[in-house]
Amino acid sequence: MYSESTPIALRELFNLPRPEISKQRKLALTLTLAYSLLQLYEGSWLGSVWDKDHIQFYRDSYGVVDLGRPYIEAAFDQDACSASTSLDDPELHHLSPGLLSLGILLIEVHRWKPIEDFRQVTDLIDGEVTVNTDMLVVDACLHVPWAKARVSLEDQGARDCIYRTIIEPLQSEVNLIKQATGGRG
Repeated sequence: MYSESTPIALRELFNLPRPEISKQRKLALTLTLAYSLLQLYEGSWLGSVWDKDHIQFYRDSYGVVDLGRPYIEAAFDQDACSASTSLDDPELHHLSPGLLSLGILLIEVHRWKPIEDFRQVTDLIDGEVTVNTDMLVVDACLHVPWAKARVSLEDQGARDCIYRTIIEPLQSEVNLIKQATGGRG
């Protein structure tokens, strides 16, 4: 089914000339990413390196990138796991690094460009990117009013809320577009 080519990272896809990707395909990709977060959540091997550099795609035998089957690259060695941002990082101003990553990915896929392209000088501290640089950009996507402290995706209640507030609306949108287009994407 796939050619023997090496995979291409989502970041690289953003840097290619803008392809014609239907709203349905973008929504389906974001839905897959949201389900992936829910299923893989913040296990020590997934860590916080869940971003456009670690989501890869293969080309089919015709050279077309298969956006329907993202491959999430993860490190299984202890060194890579300990290098990831900890949930206890006092500099991180978000309740869940996994949700922050998902919010950034949703925006990037929707706009089909990396979050860095949205940054302004006012988002930086002393001209430097910090772990909180993109917070303002994704705040609306990641506002979690049901959480009062750090959110652990190992908590079933948190996963239920993510399912209700992120996955179900994405699934509804995908279903509506499929109905309207007769399943064509």
